[in-house]
Amino acid sequence: MQEKIRALLQPLAGRRVAIVGFGREGLSSYRLLRRVFPEMPLLVADRNPVTLPGDDPRTRVVTGEGYLDACRDCDVLLKSPGIPTFDLDPALTAKMTCQTHLFLRALGAQTVGVTGTKGKSTTSSLLHHVLRAAGRDARLVGNIGAPVFDSLEDATAETVFVYELSCHQLEDSPASPRTAVLLNLHEEHLDHYGTVERYYAAKKQIFRHQGPGDFLLYDYGNPHLAPAEIPAGVEALTYSVADPAADLLARDGTLRLRTPGGVHTLSLDPARVPLRGAHNFGNIGVVYAVARRFGVPDDTFRRAVETFRGLPHRLEPVGVFGGVEYFDDSISTIPATAIAGVESLGNVGCLILGGMERGIDYTPLADFLAARPVPVVVLLPDTGPRLLALLRERGVAGRLLLARDLPDAVALARRWTKPGTQCLFSPAAASYHAYRNFEERGRHFQALLRGE
Repeated sequence: MQEKIRALLQPLAGRRVAIVGFGREGLSSYRLLRRVFPEMPLLVADRNPVTLPGDDPRTRVVTGEGYLDACRDCDVLLKSPGIPTFDLDPALTAKMTCQTHLFLRALGAQTVGVTGTKGKSTTSSLLHHVLRAAGRDARLVGNIGAPVFDSLEDATAETVFVYELSCHQLEDSPASPRTAVLLNLHEEHLDHYGTVERYYAAKKQIFRHQGPGDFLLYDYGNPHLAPAEIPAGVEALTYSVADPAADLLARDGTLRLRTPGGVHTLSLDPARVPLRGAHNFGNIGVVYAVARRFGVPDDTFRRAVETFRGLPHRLEPVGVFGGVEYFDDSISTIPATAIAGVESLGNVGCLILGGMERGIDYTPLADFLAARPVPVVVLLPDTGPRLLALLRERGVAGRLLLARDLPDAVALARRWTKPGTQCLFSPAAASYHAYRNFEERGRHFQALLRGE
C-alpha cells in the first residue's frame, strides 16, 4: 500500500503545492504530505485563522479575505470540499484538485462510491457495517466525516473503501469509483452552485468516468438521469421502493434483485429492522445489491441489518415528553425528506419546519400537507413566512404557527401537540444561518426537550 500512497501523491511530487482550506480534510492532507514529502515547501491558505500542528519552517500560512491570491504562484491547489469553484478565476480552478480526485485516480478500483441528495450517510454506514460483518477489511470514509487520507494506514489490496461522496467532492472529478451508487437527485445546494443543473452535473461525476466492468446502481425513473448518459460497458442496474420494473425492488419487507445471473429474493422481518420508513428500506435494498457483488451471504446480511443502528439526527427517537413522542430529523434539508419523515412515522401530530432560505421550491411539501394534513405545523425562520403563505394558499387545515427560533418552536410544540401522537423535527431547510451544521441544530433540539 505504501507504493499506492506514493502513486496517489505522485501528481504533487516536485510541484509547488497549496493546501486550500485547513479544516479536517486540509489538516489530513497536510499530515500525509509531510509524511511522504518531509522537505516539500507548502503553502496553507484559508480565510479563517490557521494553527499548524507543530513548528514547520517549510510551510507558509496565509489567511484572510485575500487568501486565494497567495495561491497564484502555486502549481497545484489541493482544496477542501465546500469551497465554491464555479465563480472563481479559471486560472485558479484549472490548478485545483482534492483528496477525492487523487484517491479515485489511484484507488478507484477498491472503492464503492455512494452519493445522492439524501440517504448517502445511512447507506454508506450500513454497507460498511455489512461488509465488516462478513469479515471484509472495509473503511468508511469521505463526507461521513473521515478524510480518506486518514484511512490509508495498514490498508491492503483487499481493503474496500466505502466512500460517501458529496457533490463538492465529486465536482470536476477526473475519475470514478469502480462500484458506484447514485441514490437520488433533488433540488439542493443552490446557494453553492447557483443552478440545479450544476449541482446535478457534480453528482453525476460518480459514473462519468466509469468503463467496461464497472458497476452503477441508480434510482429507477430518475427524471434527472437518462440511461444514455451512462458510459458504454458499465453494468447499470436500477432500484425502486415502488416500481416492479426496477432491477431491485425493496418493498413490503422483501428485496427482489434481478441481475444477469438470475433473480435473488430475501425477506426481512420489519419488526427486527431498526431503520424505519420505505425510504430506508430502499437504502437497505441498495446495500443488498452491492453486498451480493462482494459475496456476502444472505444470512450474514440479514444479521447485519438487524444489528445496525441508525445514525444520529435521522428520524432519531429522542424520547416521550408530556405524552408526545419526539423525533429528531435535523438532517432534513429538502422537502422530500420531510415528506418521507411524516410517511415513515405515521402518527405525526406536530411538524416543525423551516430554516435557512436558499430559494428551494417548497410546492411539493405544501401540496403534500394539503393532501395529508398535520394537526400542528410550527414554522421557523427564515423560510417560515414563505412556507406559511404556501400552506394558506392551499387551505391547509390545522394550526399553523410562526416561531421566533428553535427554543420558541419547541415551546409551541410542547403546548399544542396532542398527547399520544408524534412530534417530528424535520426542517426541510439548511441550518447555516443559525448553526454550524445540522448536527449542532439537532443537538440543540434534543437539549431543549431534555431541559439541558
